[in-house]
Amino acid sequence: MMASKGQCDPCTEQGTSSPAVKFCSDCEERLCEKCIEDHSKFKVLRSHHLIDLSAAGSKIPTFQKYCDVHADGLLDFFCTQHDVVCCRSCMPLKHQSCKNVFPLEHVSKDVRNSAVLNDTLDAMDNASKTLTGLMDGTNNNIKKLEDDEQAILRELKTVKENLVKQIDKFEEKVIKELSSIKKEKEIKFKQNQTEIGELKDKVQEIHEQVNFLKKHGSNNQLFLALRQQDKKIQSIDCRIKEMTSTFVGAQLALTGIHNLKIDSIGSIEETPLPCAIKHKPMKLNQAQARSDNSKPITSMQWNNQLNLHAGTDYNLTGIAITSDDSVILCNHTPSGNLFTYSSTNVLKSDISLSFPYDVALIPNTDKVVVTLPNEMKIQFIDITRTELSCNKISTEESCYGVSTNRNNIYLGGMGKIFVLNLQGLFRNKITVNNTESIYSLCVNETNQQLICRSLSRLWYVKLTGEIVYQTDVPGEAGLALDRRGNVYYSMRVSDEIRRIRKGDSSSDVVLKASDKISRPYAINFNKESTTFYVINDCETVQIFNCN
Repeated sequence: MMASKGQCDPCTEQGTSSPAVKFCSDCEERLCEKCIEDHSKFKVLRSHHLIDLSAAGSKIPTFQKYCDVHADGLLDFFCTQHDVVCCRSCMPLKHQSCKNVFPLEHVSKDVRNSAVLNDTLDAMDNASKTLTGLMDGTNNNIKKLEDDEQAILRELKTVKENLVKQIDKFEEKVIKELSSIKKEKEIKFKQNQTEIGELKDKVQEIHEQVNFLKKHGSNNQLFLALRQQDKKIQSIDCRIKEMTSTFVGAQLALTGIHNLKIDSIGSIEETPLPCAIKHKPMKLNQAQARSDNSKPITSMQWNNQLNLHAGTDYNLTGIAITSDDSVILCNHTPSGNLFTYSSTNVLKSDISLSFPYDVALIPNTDKVVVTLPNEMKIQFIDITRTELSCNKISTEESCYGVSTNRNNIYLGGMGKIFVLNLQGLFRNKITVNNTESIYSLCVNETNQQLICRSLSRLWYVKLTGEIVYQTDVPGEAGLALDRRGNVYYSMRVSDEIRRIRKGDSSSDVVLKASDKISRPYAINFNKESTTFYVINDCETVQIFNCN
């Protein structure tokens, strides 16, 4: 029978109920006043350590003392073979053949100085610190949401004020335009008024003279008057004809107002922020590194050449391979292109970009990022919808090489590597201590290293900025990593593809001129490292099977 919390264990077992006031850590029992007195009567029990329950509170745990199978059996033994605590009755039933079954007192006598105790306490301390950090981080996130909301509301207010100012300027422009056109037309119409009035006076004068002679003059006088006025009448008639044929009115109206449309003044974008709290696994349950079951590449065999679209001048400098083995190519020309070819050589898309140099996939999306060094910008592109995903993003300087991982974008600048988040916002900068532009980049997730290349050198650089390894390698472009972390690079001067094996500094030749390699430039693997792609002489794409 298990004692309820706060009740004396011996009393509960005897069927009575007494409030416990102390806990015996040696007997692992809660004791009432009477049981404490009985406890002290026996010499062997007098040295037991008693803890005041009012001070200990809820820190004292409740332990299972009796066997689940045998209700009256105390858990007195420990089987190391099965790693279980058992009672005496369990031994002939389940542990008769076990060699290492010891009394609980024997296996627990040094537990206070054991590594298990220290590991457990350390694990709990680390868990507590981590959870405290996570709680602080969560509280900060909630506060940051409030701060972000206020910042966005302030930005919206500014946008609104700017829009009103812009509308006021438009209104002022339209009013000036209205006043100018109205004034111009009024001058023209008033000139017409003057001329029409003069002609009307002349007509009225002639009309009055003829009427007077008709009533009071002789026939001779009327005849002569009509003959004399004939030319004037004809002249007036011609002018009236001319005026009626050229008479144009004017109606002023405000046009284009119904076409005005503001689709958006912005949208809310959520940017995931990585957790700054690092989890330290418990020592006793530490996860083991997963073994790499991928086969090493022992040879490469030419398969075919990508059938590029005819009628285009090619200067291919960048290549990326999608999860479905589509090939994305940068054509680095003034009227440049970003081509996407399917695995069956079908041209899927052709997007116009000026001098695109290198391209990298954004993990777990349908987007790529392209470097535009001539414009000192980068461009995000949705390759499934074949459209620009956003406006171009300016960079601090001309950047050529680009690589990505699940958190960041890495851009190769002049002797430095710029680190951006996946939305293109600057995070930090890694200096490689060199004044040459970095044309190629790869990220080794396993070693947390960047492999980069300039016109004359190749470096291994930690993400913290420390240079791990460097070597002289002529030629600016061509870097790739297989699934095992081996580094491959192009050698244009010798028509070779070379490999530096993981954990080694020497290199070996994997492809050469006799394997249809000619002035190789950019290179890349597919996701599974079963296919290898080589841009030859910036004009063709050779495809190799990896064995």
